Amino acid sequence: MREAWWALHHPEDYSGIALQEREEDFEKSLEFEEGNITEPGEKFASIQIRKLWESFQQDPENVRQARFTEMLGYLDTLVQLNEKGMFSLASESRKVSRRIFFGAMAFIFGTIFLSALLSDRLANRLATPIKNVAEVLRSKPTLGSKLRLPEPTTLELSILNRELKELWVQLGDLDKLNLKQLVTQRNQLQSVLSSVEDGILVLNQEGRVVLCNEGMARIVGLEVEDLLQQSWRDLPTMSSNYIKLRGFLTPELKSNNSIELDIEGIKFVMAARFREIMGENEVSKIGSLFLLHDITQKMGKQRLKEEFISVLSHELKTPLQSLSTASEMLEKKKGSMDGSTAILVETIHEDVSRIRAIANDFMQVGQSELHSLKLHLRRLPLNRLLEDWVKPFKVLAKDREIEVEYIQEGSGEVWAMIDEVKFPWVVSNLLSNALRVSEPKHRVILRLRTRDGSILIEVEDQGPGISAEVEANMFEPFFQGGKQQGNPLAGFLGIGLTIAKELVEAHGGKIEYATETGKGSTFRILLPAA
Repeated sequence: MREAWWALHHPEDYSGIALQEREEDFEKSLEFEEGNITEPGEKFASIQIRKLWESFQQDPENVRQARFTEMLGYLDTLVQLNEKGMFSLASESRKVSRRIFFGAMAFIFGTIFLSALLSDRLANRLATPIKNVAEVLRSKPTLGSKLRLPEPTTLELSILNRELKELWVQLGDLDKLNLKQLVTQRNQLQSVLSSVEDGILVLNQEGRVVLCNEGMARIVGLEVEDLLQQSWRDLPTMSSNYIKLRGFLTPELKSNNSIELDIEGIKFVMAARFREIMGENEVSKIGSLFLLHDITQKMGKQRLKEEFISVLSHELKTPLQSLSTASEMLEKKKGSMDGSTAILVETIHEDVSRIRAIANDFMQVGQSELHSLKLHLRRLPLNRLLEDWVKPFKVLAKDREIEVEYIQEGSGEVWAMIDEVKFPWVVSNLLSNALRVSEPKHRVILRLRTRDGSILIEVEDQGPGISAEVEANMFEPFFQGGKQQGNPLAGFLGIGLTIAKELVEAHGGKIEYATETGKGSTFRILLPAA
């Protein structure tokens, strides 16, 4: 109110605030004061202030000049009275707070004292029986035996004893079950390890042998029992195999490493593998696993394969050169030949050129993956190409009284992305095999059709079919067909079908075989349509 009264008397100091707004502020403050009188003398001061304020409202100029100081005096008196009341109230509040504090402290200490007395009595009542129960359990009674506990003195202890005895019985049953399971699992693991021919060795973090099988024990010349819990770096043997393996089987072992070992006088090549054994949550390493796998036969086959490829490459080089020269000479003279002979000569010339173009790729079948063969794919009309590729086989088959027929199901062009040099070899290989197993009056069909966005090329014959044994392996490199008497494939070296399969897959397709004994064979090539 004092600030509002000062603003009314000196409006020039409050030019930004309207006079009416100051009057309203003073009136509101005065009404609040009149409604909240708490101190002696406060009512008298508020009455005098109301009188002066009403006089000011009737004659502002006269009151502002004549009674300005009187109004300030009453306002200061009112402030002093309220401050005095506030100090008195604060002092009284402090006194009340102290009384409450001391009363609360007395109550708390009394409660603590009573609680301590009751707790001590209750503890003495419960602690002794529980301590006796703990002593029985601390003596580690045998699981499965009867648990003998002290006699309970209260209902609560009786319930506790009963629950403990029931839990003890359950623990005994679980222990029996776990022991039985552990024995069973140990026997199963030992049986598995004994049946594995590979050498298995497991070391813990300290480098001690925690698991091994008979294969590993035989390699190092010891019994399994002599290896377990022994330091791998300090086994009781001077076996040459152990000396080699001690520095070879380390965590630094790289994959695909091999080592030659002498086992019972026979040389073996063993491939070694290493795996870390991780603990709970795959965080910490708890051991190492080493596996020795016999690859002696595999290495022998690989060596024979490489030797065969080397010999085959050398032996084919001269005949191919001679064939190429002869085909070129025949090509120059085909104008003087009849139609069938001219077709054969032209086919011979094309096939020799094609064989020379891809011979180097095929000779690498044992030295590198066939998938690495480079293809030069072009979008070509497959229906027209098949019609051209089958022509020379029709001429050859005619002399043997075998019918070769090309059938295109549906009309229009059939486009495919193929290598114009390498893919014809696939079709020629299948047709050659079909003619080889066909008898006079038999029929060989080369069929082209489309299905669900794919292109199907089928070569059907009426030969004897292929046995299940040959069928299971005929696409494997260097597999030889059955040697039974009368089999047209007897002694046939299975590199042709291997190359055909890999070439088809390199084109993004696959090759399938279907047969019924005595009803011929069908080779089916599936290619994506272009």
